[in-house]
Amino acid sequence: MASDKTRLLLALESLFGAAGIAADENGDGYPDRLKVGIGVAPGLCDANVWAQIVNLAARLAGEVAALDLPVVKALPHASAGAAALVVHRPSKRHPCEAELRRSGRAVHLAGRSAARMADVLHSLAVHGSLPRGERRPWSSLRVAGSEALVMEAFDRRGRGVGRFRLSPARPPAEKTGVERFDLLDLAGTLYRVSAETPRAKELALAIELPRQRLSFQTGLALSEAVVRAALEATRVELPLAASGPGRAGGVVLRVAERPGRGARLAVEKGENAGGVIVRAEGDARSLAALLQDWVSIGFAAGGPAGEGVRRLRGRIDGLLAMIAAGAPPAAREAPASVRRRLAWRSETERLIETVRRVPTGRGPIQGLALISKPGKVRTQVRREIARVLRAKGYAPAIVVLNAYKPGLSWLREVVQPALEAIPRLERVRIAFREFASDPPALEMQSRWLQELYPGPDLLAAALGLPLERVRLSMRGRLREAYVVTAWDRDGAQVYRAGFTPRVSRLPYLPGHPESGWVHPCTGGIRLAQSGCVLVDESLPTDRERFWRFFQESILPALEGAMAARLADGGGRLPPAFWEEAAIDVRIPETD
Repeated sequence: MASDKTRLLLALESLFGAAGIAADENGDGYPDRLKVGIGVAPGLCDANVWAQIVNLAARLAGEVAALDLPVVKALPHASAGAAALVVHRPSKRHPCEAELRRSGRAVHLAGRSAARMADVLHSLAVHGSLPRGERRPWSSLRVAGSEALVMEAFDRRGRGVGRFRLSPARPPAEKTGVERFDLLDLAGTLYRVSAETPRAKELALAIELPRQRLSFQTGLALSEAVVRAALEATRVELPLAASGPGRAGGVVLRVAERPGRGARLAVEKGENAGGVIVRAEGDARSLAALLQDWVSIGFAAGGPAGEGVRRLRGRIDGLLAMIAAGAPPAAREAPASVRRRLAWRSETERLIETVRRVPTGRGPIQGLALISKPGKVRTQVRREIARVLRAKGYAPAIVVLNAYKPGLSWLREVVQPALEAIPRLERVRIAFREFASDPPALEMQSRWLQELYPGPDLLAAALGLPLERVRLSMRGRLREAYVVTAWDRDGAQVYRAGFTPRVSRLPYLPGHPESGWVHPCTGGIRLAQSGCVLVDESLPTDRERFWRFFQESILPALEGAMAARLADGGGRLPPAFWEEAAIDVRIPETD
C-alpha cells in the first residue's frame, strides 16, 4: 500500500492532463478555447453536488480569456466524443461512495454518496496542477472504503496504481465588499477594483444554496451565470458556491426554489460593510429563466447590445430621483384599470376525467389522445390512461401526441419508430392535402405542410436516407391530412398510415364574423375496440381556454374602458390609454 507521502492531490489535470484543459488557438499567448466541458445527467437535484459543479465551471472559465457558452450542458446535448467530465445522479445501487471512470475522452463521476461526489468535484475545482512526472495512468478512481477523503487508482486490469487525496467541500471565504451594486450592471459592480491596480478585477461573488434540493434547470442556469461572471474577472477565489450558509461579505447570491411562486430578485444590505445579499427565489422553471435573463442584461449594460438596458436604467433613475426629491409622480389623465383573473382545470385533468367515464369491458382497446404538453408530461398521461383502462378490464394500447404541431408529433413518435423497424427501407413519401375549411378561413392552404416542418429532414436523418428519398407530395383527394407510404429496395410497399389533426373553430374577432375564422389544433381522445368507437371527443387545450377568455372577457373590458376615457375627455385622445398592460399566464407548455 502506498504511504501518505505518495498521495497526490486530485486535480483537474489528473483527469485530462495539463495540456488537455485549454488551448491557445490564435497564438497570442493566452488560452482562448476550453478543450473540456461538463456534462450533467438530467434529474440531478442535489444542491451540494450542484454547488461544486458551479465551482468547477468557474474554475474552467478562469482558465481561458474567451469561451463558447454553455460550459455545463445537459448530458444528451454534450458533444459526443468531446473531452468532458460527466456527472451522474447519486444512486444507492452504486457499489462505491464515489467513482471516476474513463470512457473514451470522457470521465464519468458516479456513486451512492452525494457528499463524496461533491468532495470529488470540489477537489477538481480548487486543487492546482500536478507536479511534473507524477501523473500515472489509471482507468478508474474509487473512494477508499476506510478513508473517505482518499481515492484509490486502478488500471484496466484492476491493479492498484496509486492514491489521490480529496479536500472536503467547504464554504466560500469572506469576500471583500463592493463600493456599489447595481442589478442591471453586473459587469461594472460585481467586482472589486483597487486604485493601485485598476485593470485587476476580483470577483466579489459568493453563492449560497440554503436548501438541500436544486432543480436541474436552475442548476444549469446558475452554472452559466457563474461562468459569465468568472470570465470577466482577473482573479477568482474558489470556492464560490456552497450548499448552506456561508460567510458574509461581497455580493452573496442566495438561490432558493419555492414551488408555485413567480421568480423575483431582491437586494438587501449584507451584515458587513460593503456587503450585499441578492435573493433569487421562485419556482424552478421561472427562476432558471430569470437567472438567464438577469445575466444577459447585467453583462450587456456597458456593451454595444446594452442600449435597451440603458433606456431602462434611465427610466428607473428618473423615478428614483423624483422620489428622492419628494416630487409626486406625473398626474394621470382619467385613471382606469382593468383586472381579470381566471383559473381552470388543466387539459390533462379533463382528459383523464373523460377516460374515467368509459364503461367497464374487456379485451384490447386502442386509443389516440392529443394534449398540448411536453413529452415527459404526455408519457405520464399515457401511463395514467392505460392504468385507468386496465382497471376497467381492458388491454390498452395508447398513443398520446402533442396537440401543438400534431402532424410533426405523429411523424416523429408513430411513423418514425415503425419505419426504423423495417429492414432494407428504400424510400418514403409523405403526402398531405390542402387545408380547407368553412370560409372565410384565415389559414393558408399550405397549413398542413407548414406544421410538418422540419419533420421530413429529421425523418431522413433518423432513417439514414438521403433527403431526396423522403419526398413530399400534395394530393387533393386524401381522406387524411397526412398519409405516409414507404417502399423497400425491391419496390414493394411495406408501410402506409394516415393521420388528421383535430381542430377547433374560433372567430378571429368576437362579434365580427366577417373578419374570418381561425382553426387552432385542439386536444381530444379517441378510443376504439374492434372497429367500434367507444369515445371520440375533442377537448380544448389550455392555450385555447386562455385565448377564449382573452377574447371574450379581457378585450371587451379594455375596449369599454378606452371608450369611457374618450367620453370623459370629450373625445380628446389621451397621450396613451394604458401605462402598463401585463398578462401573467402560467401553462405548462411545449417550448
